[in-house]
Amino acid sequence: MSKNAKDKEKPLERIKSLFGLGKASSPAVPRLEEHAIDLETLKELGSDNPVAQRLKVIKELTEVVRTRRLAQGSGETLYSLTCDLLNPAHGTETRHAVLNFYCTLLRFQRDPGDITRAHCFNLVLGLGLPEDLPLRLELVRALTDNGKCLNLFEEQAGAFLVKWMPEVLSAGRAQDLLPLLVNVVRFNAAFLDRSTIMGFVQNACILCCRTNSELDVKLGLELLDSVVGYGLVSAELLGHVVPTACRTVVVAPFSELSWRLMRNLLGTHLGHRTIGCLCRVLEDRTNACDPTLLKGAMFFVGAALWSPRAVGSLQYRAAGVLPSLGRGVANGSAYPSVAYEAAVCLQWLLGPDGPPLGPVAWDALLDLLGSLLTFPQGQPGGRQLQQMAHELLTRVEVSHDQGTFQGDATRLFELVDQAAPLRPEASLLRLVEFRARQAELCPLHWASQMAELLERFLEPEMGTLAVRLYLLDLLASHRHLCQADELAEQVLLPHVSPLEMEPAVAARAVRLLSDVLLRDDLSAQHTTDLLDRLGKVLARGWQADELLALEAAVEGLCRLFQAHVHDGQPSTAVAALQLLAQHLSKQCKEGPPPELAPVRLRLVQTLVALRTSPLYQVGLCDPATGRVTFSGQLTCTFREGSPCGNAGSTAATQQLCFREPLEALLCCLREETDGAVLSALLRGLPGLLRDRAVVLCGQLSLRRLSSWLISHAAGDRKWLDKVRNHGGEALLYPVASALVLYRSERDAQSPRWLLQVLELGLMCKPAVALCLRALALAALELHLAMAKLLPGLLQRLAQLSPTMAIALPVLEFLACLIRVPQLYASFTPDEYRRVFAIALPYTNPARFNDVVVALAHHLVALWFLKCRVAFRKDLAPFIMKTLRSQLEPAEEERRDASMVRLQEELLATLGDLVAQCSFGSCGSQPRRSGAALFLLEQGRAQSWLLPGHRLVTITTSGCAGRPARLGLCDRCALFCQEPVAPVPREELAMHQEPPQQQPQQQQQQRRRHQSEAMGRTSGQRHPPATQDDLSLARRGWDLLQDFPLPDVAAIFRCHNLVDAQDEAASRGANTGERPSLGERSPLRRTNSSPEVPAQDLPRCDRYDSIPEESQLPRQAAAAWDSRGQSARRSLEGWSHAEVPASSYRDRGHTVSGVSPASDSGSMATTSYVDLYRSGMNPRFVFLHLFRSLGQSERALPLPESDVWCSMWPP
Repeated sequence: MSKNAKDKEKPLERIKSLFGLGKASSPAVPRLEEHAIDLETLKELGSDNPVAQRLKVIKELTEVVRTRRLAQGSGETLYSLTCDLLNPAHGTETRHAVLNFYCTLLRFQRDPGDITRAHCFNLVLGLGLPEDLPLRLELVRALTDNGKCLNLFEEQAGAFLVKWMPEVLSAGRAQDLLPLLVNVVRFNAAFLDRSTIMGFVQNACILCCRTNSELDVKLGLELLDSVVGYGLVSAELLGHVVPTACRTVVVAPFSELSWRLMRNLLGTHLGHRTIGCLCRVLEDRTNACDPTLLKGAMFFVGAALWSPRAVGSLQYRAAGVLPSLGRGVANGSAYPSVAYEAAVCLQWLLGPDGPPLGPVAWDALLDLLGSLLTFPQGQPGGRQLQQMAHELLTRVEVSHDQGTFQGDATRLFELVDQAAPLRPEASLLRLVEFRARQAELCPLHWASQMAELLERFLEPEMGTLAVRLYLLDLLASHRHLCQADELAEQVLLPHVSPLEMEPAVAARAVRLLSDVLLRDDLSAQHTTDLLDRLGKVLARGWQADELLALEAAVEGLCRLFQAHVHDGQPSTAVAALQLLAQHLSKQCKEGPPPELAPVRLRLVQTLVALRTSPLYQVGLCDPATGRVTFSGQLTCTFREGSPCGNAGSTAATQQLCFREPLEALLCCLREETDGAVLSALLRGLPGLLRDRAVVLCGQLSLRRLSSWLISHAAGDRKWLDKVRNHGGEALLYPVASALVLYRSERDAQSPRWLLQVLELGLMCKPAVALCLRALALAALELHLAMAKLLPGLLQRLAQLSPTMAIALPVLEFLACLIRVPQLYASFTPDEYRRVFAIALPYTNPARFNDVVVALAHHLVALWFLKCRVAFRKDLAPFIMKTLRSQLEPAEEERRDASMVRLQEELLATLGDLVAQCSFGSCGSQPRRSGAALFLLEQGRAQSWLLPGHRLVTITTSGCAGRPARLGLCDRCALFCQEPVAPVPREELAMHQEPPQQQPQQQQQQRRRHQSEAMGRTSGQRHPPATQDDLSLARRGWDLLQDFPLPDVAAIFRCHNLVDAQDEAASRGANTGERPSLGERSPLRRTNSSPEVPAQDLPRCDRYDSIPEESQLPRQAAAAWDSRGQSARRSLEGWSHAEVPASSYRDRGHTVSGVSPASDSGSMATTSYVDLYRSGMNPRFVFLHLFRSLGQSERALPLPESDVWCSMWPP
């Protein structure tokens, strides 16, 4: 048919053509030609003929029936002619041959409406011989087309088959009958009544449960599935189908067929009834001996409800099914396979796709899970079942952690506790945490519950290492929930024994004991017991796996000692320190193992922090901050049993002996081989040694310590290699420097060893400064030992390179050395030369700062003055040559001009001193005569700083007495009269005598002048100093005129001394030369010479000063206050100070006179005596002498107070 014709075809005709009903349709099987059997053949089949002939014709017709189609009615004819041969009298062979012919006729001449089918069905019903059963079965199969067609006997076929089915099945012909029955159910279900279906199901279930043939069981299950599939099953059949399926599902070949049968059954309207039937099977105690039935029932329940292929139409909750599963497990407790199926069901239930469970379901599940966990492992499959049960318990715990568990948590962890020996580590950790939380809810019983946990889980066989560590951590973090004594008595002492535990657990247990010991509410008895536990840990031998516990014990005791020293029980601190010291001594005496170096390091850090207060209270120094905290209840003992503290101390005060800790430190110092420990010990020893009370109370052997220092500082290379990475040999010398303090506690040999160590320290660059300062202190403390080693020490100092780092320590050493004359009393010129060689390099201002340079010049001057006069002439060229060598032309070009100028000034200053003192002990400047001293005794002085480095001081004569006659005092008026005769020398000499040699009357007269002056002074003015109150040094005045630097002048004044009598006389002669502080001129401007003020002026009046001149001293005083700066900056500032132009006036206006006008703005420091002082103003003389100075070169007037303070320092 073409495409267009097919499109034009009507839909009805198309449908007919599909079913072969159309006009153009051709039959699928070609229609055979009808064959008519001739009469001759039919006669031969007649009963008149012999049986053999008839059988021969039947055989011939059999071939015709197979190949040709007989005419209508031929089959009935043939049946009527041959049916008599079925008589048993003809024999079995004849009967079987006829039955085979009928089977062929029915199979190949198939006509549903042929009456022959009815005759044959009746024939089958009539045959009852057992030997005919196979042929009867074949005849039925051929008659019904293997069960597909029941025409003409539909109503009788079902009852016949039900009745005939046991016979066939018992004969073993199930494989032939069951497929026929399956087709009967599938193709003729409408003709089957309830009884027929019941018969089919019952016989099939019996067959499936009793036969051993795999094929028979499959065919039976297929028949049952057909009955269920076509909706022919009823509630009465569940009692047969469900047990059969439960028994067959556990057999591997039938599992799929049985599950398909049960799935189809559960999908019907009887699905919920089926679940109920399965639950009744599980709950029935009579099934306890049928594990196969229980297994299948459990499988179907779990698979139908919770498996990935679950039946979606079922709405059963787990709470209604799990109790039945539990009873099923209980009924089949003797069979592991039943419990295994229950475990599989729980796996589906607790899987990712499992339904949410309520509290009732969780409780039932936990009960079921508890039954699984208690199943004995000795039975076959018991181990696998235990693994599955523990996996299920882990899933429940995970649900509990995730918050989806709604059951009883106590019941859950009871199961975990029951299976604790087999539970994984995470599960036991959850159990311990849950029990700890439960214990927290009742603090009164917390200790007892924690004791139970410790008793159960601290044993190695009960849990893993992590569980025991976690349990101890929980105990440590919640130890505050009960009192310390209760915790120690019920928990720690009975159950926590570090010696019997694993190393890591023992270390954690030791930390727990240490933390409990830190509590304040722990009694003394329990404190002693816990300290004994820690002491046993320290006392036992150390091995590689026990280091953690040992380290924890030492750390805990150190913290315990520190805590109780600060604020705690003194007896506990004493016991802890004793344990620490004993352990350190034990390690060092037995040979310090390298693996225990961290332990010894912690011990050393604790012991070297010991300190004492002035009241002999024991304290500890914090190495981070340096702060020391002392204990109010712990004091040290000076000797065994003799306290150092106050005798009236309270009974709570505890005595601590430092002897054992110091002996342990000394032993560690001697035997230690680890560089880190040695470094820590050497770093801490200086601070410990500076505390004399600790050393003396501990009776530290300074001789042994000094011997160790000299032996290792002398060149122990092996020891140096150990400590090189931790500070090296430089750590030795702070210890040696601290030992210098102990002068009276040493023997004869120790100071020499100590100084040798310090001398060797000069070769160690990091320790040079420290050793120099220690040597400076040793020069003051250890005279005898230093005197023997000093020449070599100076030689070594002379070899040091002058650097800024060691400049001050070197100069400080020389400064201290000069204060001990017995050390250099026997110096030779070479040794003095070494001293100058040490100090002179530091006088270079280009390399060193101002402080170093000033100190170096100071020391050079001091040592030059201290050396013998006979040596000075040889040392002077050496000093000057060395100083000049620092001004090489090449270096001078690279230096700053101001720096070079300053160096030249310093060189000139020192050169003047060397030149003046090379051949004597005093300067070459002549003294003033007696007349000059007399005239200038009450004079006025003023100083000016000229450009460069010149300082000019002008002193004019005057009188400080009160004017009485013609403007003069009594004394001046007496001397101003024209003498009749020359004044005798004795009288002149009388006025030159020092104050202490003048007559008593004259001294009393001066006292009266002093009192009168003080009485006339106003309340805002300071009383002036008189001759008896002043102590001025004449030597400094003379040097000041030549050496302008105040510091250098003060140095020379202090050390270029003459005998005491000359100095006293000089002081007496120059008492009146010192001007008062803050003096202002009381004279007014005038064009004439100075006038004497009138005698009748009121003594309370004051006089005006020149306004222009009053500002100059103030500015000078302000400039002078910066004299603390360097000498170079001071000179530059003074020489370039700006002075206002108004201060420069014609010298004709500088002559001052006495003015009786009041001056209310005068300074408060002007003395009363200065108001009546008369005489020439030094400024007038200065202007006459230095009138050539212009605006570019200005002279800076200095305040009299600063000048005199620089000449006569206090």
